[in-house]
Amino acid sequence: MPEYGNIDVALAGLQIGVNATRVDGTFIAQETIGFGSPVMSYGGQDNKCWGAHQDQLVATMNQALASSDVLSLVINGTAFTKTGTGTSDTDMIAYVAAINANTAMIALNITASLTGSSAYRTITLKAIGVDLTVVVSCTPYNTDGLTFTGVYSTWASFLGVALFNQRGGRDYGAGQSSTDGVIPSSGGTNGYMKYEAVNILSVGRVWVVVAASTENFLDSAYLIFGTGATQNQFTNVASATANKAITGRVFMTSKNSQGLAILSVNDIVQ
Repeated sequence: MPEYGNIDVALAGLQIGVNATRVDGTFIAQETIGFGSPVMSYGGQDNKCWGAHQDQLVATMNQALASSDVLSLVINGTAFTKTGTGTSDTDMIAYVAAINANTAMIALNITASLTGSSAYRTITLKAIGVDLTVVVSCTPYNTDGLTFTGVYSTWASFLGVALFNQRGGRDYGAGQSSTDGVIPSSGGTNGYMKYEAVNILSVGRVWVVVAASTENFLDSAYLIFGTGATQNQFTNVASATANKAITGRVFMTSKNSQGLAILSVNDIVQ
């Protein structure tokens, strides 16, 4: 039986204290959001919210698309190729237009845009609440030196942390450990279900799921948007391609045996 007051026994998303806190319950989940997970939003999406996703990719050419060069993007399973005709601007505009007109991309809320020089050397892909999985490649004609490379990131805004809310036991609510009946897991059905209002802690302190094991007092916090087992967890490790810095958030404890730590969210650190 866990000892009362032992900080090694905690619940993901459990609020610490009641003073100087702010909780917003007006956002509606568009997918399952686990307790203690980051809650994200996108501009123009009203009061909808999601978990963290790998939802942006910037693919950059090192030079203009020359005649017979071939670009290829396989975006979430749908392939788009473009062979250069010698007019790079026209070719790139047509390429991006084809991506935006594709029914599979429209269904996934994936859009493409052009930026950069007059030759439109950069394509930015954005999704809403979906992980982008993109294979980026090119075939330079006659080894002309063309390269085409992509870097993942996220363009979503961090709203706060999904607070724990007991609403129904093992499969819907806290979750249960098969051994002591106390420790919940993060994600799955142990959180807010799609179309539920989410209690989001935007100011205060809360137990969160952490990936790293080296958090120290007042370490800066990052949320993990990169795909994999640690997605939607927090860490003190910077990574431009997998982790998003969240200004004003620091760890108050190191990771405990349950994989949880206390995160200060825009809270005044004494």
